[in-house]
Amino acid sequence: MKSLRRDALQAQSLRTQAQVSKDRMQALQLEMLSRVEKVRTTPDDQLAQDFRTIKAMVRSLSRSIQIAPDVDVLAVLHSYDLASSISEHEWSTRGGRKRTVEAVIWSILAGQLFDHPFSILGTSGPLTNHVWRNVFGEMHCGSWPVPTAQCERWRYMTMDSAIKATGKVSMEDSNAKETPQHQTMAKVPVHVSEAIRSNLFMFAPAEDFASVATIVSTIVDKAIGLAREMALQRCRLQVTFPLDGEVYNPDCMETLSDPDGDDVEEGTVAYAINPGLTKWGDAHGENLDQRLDVVPALVQLEPKGMMGVKLEPQD
Repeated sequence: MKSLRRDALQAQSLRTQAQVSKDRMQALQLEMLSRVEKVRTTPDDQLAQDFRTIKAMVRSLSRSIQIAPDVDVLAVLHSYDLASSISEHEWSTRGGRKRTVEAVIWSILAGQLFDHPFSILGTSGPLTNHVWRNVFGEMHCGSWPVPTAQCERWRYMTMDSAIKATGKVSMEDSNAKETPQHQTMAKVPVHVSEAIRSNLFMFAPAEDFASVATIVSTIVDKAIGLAREMALQRCRLQVTFPLDGEVYNPDCMETLSDPDGDDVEEGTVAYAINPGLTKWGDAHGENLDQRLDVVPALVQLEPKGMMGVKLEPQD
């Protein structure tokens, strides 16, 4: 009897252990399922709307600046990607000067916030970008890596971890004290806004920039929000623009009307007024070899009969 009772107790103990193991396994499975990546998808229409909102604000700001007639345009333009090839002819017109200011603002935004997916991380951004390009190469548009599933996964998971650890970055975060990483990220909008304001001052030193400061801050904050959203997508999203001298391509560019009132459908790019937004792949990070121009770049074509004399910095 004692032997039977002992066996029964051992059997009960084994059943209890088995149930505990089963419960632990189920709990582990639930934990693993909870860690499965949630696909973060922003529709193309929303991305296009956000990008066009920034374009409209930049255009409005550029038109509100009263440019000084004696500004040294050579000293201002030669260091900016979008504006460096603007011709003497273009600068001589009022509309051309406004478009030049627009191109300069976009050069700053593109260079400081959209040059790579990690720009909004502050001082750690360039190092992260360096590692990303070293691992996956620089053979794609803008010297980015060719988009592959592994490459894009590394990019969006790195950004997701960084952003979750620091929270949202906006102009209100400039005095944040949470972590060193948060502090360096919070300095990004401050530095970009200052770069835009200082360059606008070069164009219009007599301008009252008190009212401009708020507009600039709003533009930068929206641009940072868009850059953050782009970096978290499974697809590849880049801010792109054609170089001067490229043949006009209506699939990825749009152009201003000809001064004579005719729509120009061919020619070569004189300069990009503002860049476009380009996508590779789909919401699930697949079909990464397929390109879609969500928003085309706005370009100025070379005037008819002109070769487009470039501005060169003077010694």
